[in-house]
Amino acid sequence: MMVNSSQQLTFDEFIEGQILRTNRNLLVANIFILICGIAFLSGIIYAIYESIEINTFGGGMGIFFGVIIILVMIMPTVAISNIVKAIKRFQNSERHPLLESLSRFSGSAQNHINSIEKEMQNAIYSRKNIIITKTWMILPTFFGINIFHNSEVVWVYPKKLTYFALIIPTFIEYSVIIRIGQLFKSNQKLGDSNKSTSPKIIRSQFEVKCKKQDTEQIMPSIQQMNSPVLLGNSLEYEKLWKKNPLGLYFAVKEPKTEN
Repeated sequence: MMVNSSQQLTFDEFIEGQILRTNRNLLVANIFILICGIAFLSGIIYAIYESIEINTFGGGMGIFFGVIIILVMIMPTVAISNIVKAIKRFQNSERHPLLESLSRFSGSAQNHINSIEKEMQNAIYSRKNIIITKTWMILPTFFGINIFHNSEVVWVYPKKLTYFALIIPTFIEYSVIIRIGQLFKSNQKLGDSNKSTSPKIIRSQFEVKCKKQDTEQIMPSIQQMNSPVLLGNSLEYEKLWKKNPLGLYFAVKEPKTEN
């Protein structure tokens, strides 16, 4: 169990593992980028030195090498910035985007952490790149993790993409498209009950690559979440999502019942 000393937030196995995994990936990847950038920059400097020695440096060649050096210097600069960021996250886990993302919900971060950890023990569906529980949908990535409340998961449908070589199908790619709608009001966190302001919605889309059999398991798993979700694709849904996302959101999440 990890304990954050600043506000005494405690993280159990899942949250702790995700924080350590993403911090490690960020650190290792950028150390590699830094080494490659320094090596490449050294090679460019050596090439410039050799060009000067044989009097071929100048004119267009000088401009070319100048542009290359500027571009190459960006690599280690960005890498160092990300390495510092990873080290700071190791020192203080509250700097991690995972915890910052939970701040958009009303209530304490610790309550949300406890809810995620508890529901992870009986997850409806769990794979490397998608986890579904009654309340949460979790989408881990190489450098981070996206966590959504069931009230934000609006529309989900499978996708099949066939690749061709000339006219011969060579490969079929399966995935699940997840449309997220983050509903909020001005100066309000998700879950607050202030109705004095008109709601707004932030739309986003995520594509989860998977096998065909996984798509067949993910769709019914989403139906078990404690919030209604629109399943299946159609042009009508697509038009509504683009032109009237709020209308589609409320039609799915708060359907009107006839008396």
